[in-house]
Amino acid sequence: MRTAGIVVAATLGLIAGGARVHADAGKAWAAAKAGLPEDTRSVISVDVAGVHKAAAFSVVLDKLRTFPEFAATLDTLKDGCKLDPLAAIQGLVVGIGADASEGAVYLAINGIDRAGLATCIQKVDHDKGTKVAIKQDGNLTQLTEGDDTSYFAWISKDVVAVSFHPQDKAALLKWIGGKGALAKAAVNPSLAKVNKATAAWGAGIVDKDLQPGMTAKAAYGAIGLAQGRVSFDVHAVMGTADQASAAATQAQGQLAAAKPGVQQQRPKLGELLDKMTIAAAGSEVVVKASILEKDLLEVVTPLLGDM
Repeated sequence: MRTAGIVVAATLGLIAGGARVHADAGKAWAAAKAGLPEDTRSVISVDVAGVHKAAAFSVVLDKLRTFPEFAATLDTLKDGCKLDPLAAIQGLVVGIGADASEGAVYLAINGIDRAGLATCIQKVDHDKGTKVAIKQDGNLTQLTEGDDTSYFAWISKDVVAVSFHPQDKAALLKWIGGKGALAKAAVNPSLAKVNKATAAWGAGIVDKDLQPGMTAKAAYGAIGLAQGRVSFDVHAVMGTADQASAAATQAQGQLAAAKPGVQQQRPKLGELLDKMTIAAAGSEVVVKASILEKDLLEVVTPLLGDM
């Protein structure tokens, strides 16, 4: 359904585009914390304005603009709706289930309300010679074009939720109807530990045997942006403290073995590895690193060129 595609693509465009207003990922997190179901396995949050300030971000955005559908979505919203999608998003939270294809995105938005978004969608479709019917049903907005219908939910006047499957109303209701059940989820202990005062953070259930006698149970971490530096703080929760110690020692050896080759092929990435520390802390393996934004840009640019 093309209308559903516009909604989803616009959502992705807003996510990728950043914001020029004060970000408030806290609004999206408050809504997600109240609405996500108990079987949520992973949660990711992004302070979009904070990420937008990173020097590497403009390079990523320029790369995304080379994809015709992405660029067309931005142009459509600007020309058809007089809406700058790069200034409309404040923050976002993604909740993901055991099946990575199941979940929802909560978006804290700015500069457009429920009526405005409906008018925008109708105008875009009218300009393209098609027609979409819009129905407001409680906190849901229903979009119908031909035989296809998609849905998104207004959690509040400035927080919107979109399911990974926009045409599945039941899926959307599940991912917004948890009524505080996230507090009972297996991922909640890791969520409680993660530093949420950062540009991006996340936590998830891993439950994976890395090798016999070594099991990763969960992971959480954050990316910080401050004073021209990007910092990484990632924690892997192991089955026991002994497992964490063994895993840290093994990872340290692997890092040392990889450094010479990386330093030769990609010097700046090698510098990042030099600044990386791996250590055991109780039952966790903690990986930390910090790099100047300009140096990270030198690492990111060649990788984008390889895409």
